[in-house]
Amino acid sequence: MNSGGDATPEPGGGSGSKRGMKPLLVMLAIFAAPLVGAWFLYLNPEYLPSGRSNLGELISPVVPIPANLDLITPEGAPLDRDALAGKWTLVFLTGRDCSDPCQSRVRDLRQIRLALGEGSLSTERLLIMVDPDGQAKGAELAREFGGMHVAGTDAAGGEGLLDLLGQGDAALGRIYILDPMGNLMMRYAPDAMPMPVAARVSSVGAPTVARALASACRARWGLEPHFVQPRAFCRGLTIAYAEPGRLGVDRWLALLAAHQICDRPALILDAGTAITYDLLLPDGHHLGGLILPGVETMRQAILANTQIPPVALQEVPGAWGRDTATAIAAASLEAPAALAERLLRRLAREAGAEPILLITGGDAEQLQARIEAPARHVPDLVLQGLTLVPEA
Repeated sequence: MNSGGDATPEPGGGSGSKRGMKPLLVMLAIFAAPLVGAWFLYLNPEYLPSGRSNLGELISPVVPIPANLDLITPEGAPLDRDALAGKWTLVFLTGRDCSDPCQSRVRDLRQIRLALGEGSLSTERLLIMVDPDGQAKGAELAREFGGMHVAGTDAAGGEGLLDLLGQGDAALGRIYILDPMGNLMMRYAPDAMPMPVAARVSSVGAPTVARALASACRARWGLEPHFVQPRAFCRGLTIAYAEPGRLGVDRWLALLAAHQICDRPALILDAGTAITYDLLLPDGHHLGGLILPGVETMRQAILANTQIPPVALQEVPGAWGRDTATAIAAASLEAPAALAERLLRRLAREAGAEPILLITGGDAEQLQARIEAPARHVPDLVLQGLTLVPEA
């Protein structure tokens, strides 16, 4: 879908050039502080602390990713390098096994990109597995971290890339910045932890939670957080609520993200403490939504408000249970799944086109398994929306 007019820079204009540089400037702001500090401490060693760390460095000369390097996606197709052309890209190199520390760094890529705000729209993520046997793991990571490019190399290609970087296996586990011309121009140590330069918050908690978050941000990073609020109109999205403030901010952010990533009608299902459904047309008009108790909330409500004795609720593989515990467990999944299917049919009639189901939230995967319709699991849909909110 097309975003609103405030989201697209003028082609060839000066303001477009400045926006095009924004991702690099913010990434430098996130990462460059250690470099500036290191240079200051080099000139003023009396200020050195007892423990030292070196987080990042410029690569000089830059290292272009060779055009003849075969980068193959988990589906067995060549990586679409055109998707990276003209953009800044956060690159992570790993071997065959991406264990917990590796996956933590992949999550860092997502968080760094989210920290760029509007600049995230011109920033990509690329995971390169320099091992021919890493395709299965690559496919798993591609599913878990939606929107990230994943590609592997053969043994010779991987060895050649590591040699180009001049670090051998020490290049693995590092985050690199690839410039719009396809050159690796900065790298960061495996344990580099970027400091935030801004704090943007979506909170549906009580005011006391918001105050605690604000205090923590000030104390830890010296930042004043910006608490986003729903708007009636934003980036081409028009919400159905007459009073925007009465729409949960998480629902609004999910709608904002869905409007950017979908080109057809969308049903957004967010499965958390409550299960919310929102219907969105391709032109950005929000039709409205529904709210159900969440899976666990439903289960506890029936036990708390009936004479059914407390039971240990168990998961059930089929559509119905064969005792009280499994009957309650199955119903708490089948009911919201059935409602999703019904809303998809109604949305198709309303829009005159086949809709897509976007599903997010903590219970998304177990609900998706029950829904008899194609669904796209987007774990960070709300966070994607958070990056799209224009600065006040």
